[in-house]
Amino acid sequence: MKKALRILAVSVMVLMLVSGCGKSQTPPEKPADVSDIKTMGDAFQYEQIGYGIGEEKAVYVFKVGDDTYRAVADMTEEMAKEYFALDIMDDDHDVKLKELLGPVEIKELVNVTEATPTEEELNALVGKTGQELLDDGWTCSGYYLDGPVFLMDHGWFEYEVSFNEEIDTTNYDPDTFDEVETIRPLTVKSVTCTGIGQGVID
Repeated sequence: MKKALRILAVSVMVLMLVSGCGKSQTPPEKPADVSDIKTMGDAFQYEQIGYGIGEEKAVYVFKVGDDTYRAVADMTEEMAKEYFALDIMDDDHDVKLKELLGPVEIKELVNVTEATPTEEELNALVGKTGQELLDDGWTCSGYYLDGPVFLMDHGWFEYEVSFNEEIDTTNYDPDTFDEVETIRPLTVKSVTCTGIGQGVID
C-alpha cells in the first residue's frame, strides 16, 4: 500500500496549528454564547483549530463544544504589514497576533459542522467520473492504490474517494505516478468525509 505524502503549499495564507508558544497572559472574559462572539478576540477564547492570515482577510477556526466554527474578519493594509513583520520564531508571536487582531470585528461567523455534507449529498457523487470531480474543484492530496482510494479536498472538507476500476501497478513508480491523470477516467464507488480540510482557512 502506498500513500503519497501530503504537501500543503501556502503562500499568502498561512496555516498555524495550535501551539504552546507565547507567554501566558490574562485572557479577556470568554463569551457565554456563540451569539456573543463579535470580535476576533472573542473567538480567540475558544479552542483553536487553525488560522489563516492574508493581505485582505483573517480566518480563525475554533471549537465550541462539539461544533467547529469559522470566523472571518477584514485585514487592513496596515494590519497585514504588521502581521507579516512578526517573527514566527518569537515566543510572543501568538500573543502579538492576538493583540493585533483581537479588537477586529468578525464579518462572517459560520458553523462549519453544520455544513458537513450529508449522506445523500455524498451518495449523489457515486457514478461521477474523476474528471467531473476535478472540473468541480476537487483536488488530490494522496492515495492508496489498493482500492483504489484517493484522498481529496473540496471546499472546507477532505474526503476519501473510492473508485470502481482497478489500477495497474505493474510499472508503478511513486516518483512519476500522476494521480490526477489516473483518476480522470475512473468512476466513483463511494465518498467518505473524513473531516475539515485545508480549504477551511482559505
